Amino acid sequence: NAQLDNMISKTDDIGLAKRILFALLDSMIPEEDDAEALSDPLFENNAVFVLELSARFLISNRNNAVELYPIFLSKFEQWLSPKPSQDSHEHDIFGLEFPYVLERTIVTILRSCIHFFDIKNSRLREE
Repeated sequence: NAQLDNMISKTDDIGLAKRILFALLDSMIPEEDDAEALSDPLFENNAVFVLELSARFLISNRNNAVELYPIFLSKFEQWLSPKPSQDSHEHDIFGLEFPYVLERTIVTILRSCIHFFDIKNSRLREE
C-alpha cells in the first residue's frame, strides 16, 4: 500500500510525471492483437483500476495539468477512434467493445474537468 501511495503522489519533475502517466495508460489496455489479455474476465476491472490510478495521479499533479491532461485525452481519443476491421466496410471502435471501461473513461474525463476548472490556462481550456 505504501508503494501505491508513492506512485500516485505529487511530483515537480514533469519528465517523471509524463513517464508515469504514459506507463499507467499504456498498461491499461493491452495491444489489440493480445486476444488472451482482452478475453480475460477481469480485464475490464483491471483496466478501470489502472484508469483510477491514472486519474488520481493526474489530479495529484494539477500543477502539471497543462502538460499531463493532453496525454490523458489523446489516449482516450485513440481508444474511441474507429479502426478498420477485418471487413473493409466496417470500423471497430475499441472502446465500444468494453462498455465498463468506456463509461469509467467518460466519467474520468468529466471528473478531471471539474478538478481543473479553476486553472486559468488557455492551453488547458482548449483541450
